[in-house]
Amino acid sequence: MKTTKVLQTNVSQTSIDEVSNILNKTAGNRIAICNANTLVRSARNSYIADLINNFTIRTPDGFPVAKALSMLTKQNFPRVDGYKVFLQTIEAGLDRNRSHYFLVVMNLQQN
Repeated sequence: MKTTKVLQTNVSQTSIDEVSNILNKTAGNRIAICNANTLVRSARNSYIADLINNFTIRTPDGFPVAKALSMLTKQNFPRVDGYKVFLQTIEAGLDRNRSHYFLVVMNLQQN
């Protein structure tokens, strides 16, 4: 999957369908839904940048992130909305009798 570095975060060029399919077909994936705040925090804190960059996929959440990536690369980077990923993954998972574990981290701080 192609990625583009924004500040200190490697953002994946993906879609809601692709992320949902990956989550429903394979186990052990870590997905970061990256909005502008995530990218700024990552740029200011190398611990956060390293943590996020080691995830399986880092999606461009939010219009500003998707638009900036589209302008930087001159390619289409669609917005990969976290709520829509969650909803589509759960709906598709129900059809496949899959279970998922979601962890929402609201505040990352280095100790």
